[in-house]
Amino acid sequence: MKSGQEVRMDILKDLKVKLADEFDRNFTRKAFFDKVWQPRRNDRRGSLLLVSGKLRRSLKAHVSQDGVHFTSAMPYAVAHNEGFEGNVSIRTHTRKAHKAKRRVHGRMRRVDVRGHSVSSYTRKLVIPQRRFVGDHPEIDKMVEKIALKHFQRWGEELVKELQKHTHLEL
Repeated sequence: MKSGQEVRMDILKDLKVKLADEFDRNFTRKAFFDKVWQPRRNDRRGSLLLVSGKLRRSLKAHVSQDGVHFTSAMPYAVAHNEGFEGNVSIRTHTRKAHKAKRRVHGRMRRVDVRGHSVSSYTRKLVIPQRRFVGDHPEIDKMVEKIALKHFQRWGEELVKELQKHTHLEL
């Protein structure tokens, strides 16, 4: 028969799988359960938070004695999940050479733009909160359902064990 600690770890392992699946689904629904993400300011390639899929794939769940913890290797994960507003320093960098359309003598022409250095500067950055991991009433329902299932199973095992060791003599 399982100990209380083993049942607890089983519950956490089941929660890890269920929550990882639900948090992954948040990227598909473009919402944190029922709270829809704010749309982009300008339309670019890819879906919201899914241009390359690195952020979605970087979410990892870990079970510990404290509970289930989610981490991401992407440095911008917290900024998107919590939202960010502040100044960001842009380092000195070099822009690559490319072709661009420019107006030359009144007509649009494709011209070569040479690579050039850009000196460091500071810019204001505003990233709206688009939560994909966190606490939500739906999670409480999942925890309750999984825990109840495990406790019922554990209770049934306990009753069977007690019935084996209980002898009634008349």
